[in-house]
Amino acid sequence: MNAVATAGLAVDPLLPLWLLGALAALAAVGAMAALRGRLAGAWARILGLVCILVALLNPTLREETRQPLDDVVLAVIDRSSSQRLGARTAQSDAALSALRQWVQTAGGADLRVVEVPDAQGPGGGTRLAEPLATALGRIPPDRLAGV
Repeated sequence: MNAVATAGLAVDPLLPLWLLGALAALAAVGAMAALRGRLAGAWARILGLVCILVALLNPTLREETRQPLDDVVLAVIDRSSSQRLGARTAQSDAALSALRQWVQTAGGADLRVVEVPDAQGPGGGTRLAEPLATALGRIPPDRLAGV
């Protein structure tokens, strides 16, 4: 993937915003009085006050170069004893192979495979929920493309 370059203007005020607002209001009142009284150099004073207020906002130009991350496709494969009946294992392997091929062709995605064996202990069987939840917990939610 290609890197994305962005630029933007950010402000990090040197004073609290409420104080800057109060100073701006005082400057506006003073500017109105100066204009109304037709004082010499009123526009230059107003421009100076605006420059000071902008400087107190502490504007900065920020440039970033970001490398987009691939989405994540999660495949959970049942490898329990019930999958050994008939052609189930071959079907699962064929589906996984097709999924791998699709992810490679599509690009922009990362395939993660979790194979779940027979459950140990009483009852045995297939327990997909816990391995699925564990695998999902390792993937940032904004990168998950599908399961």
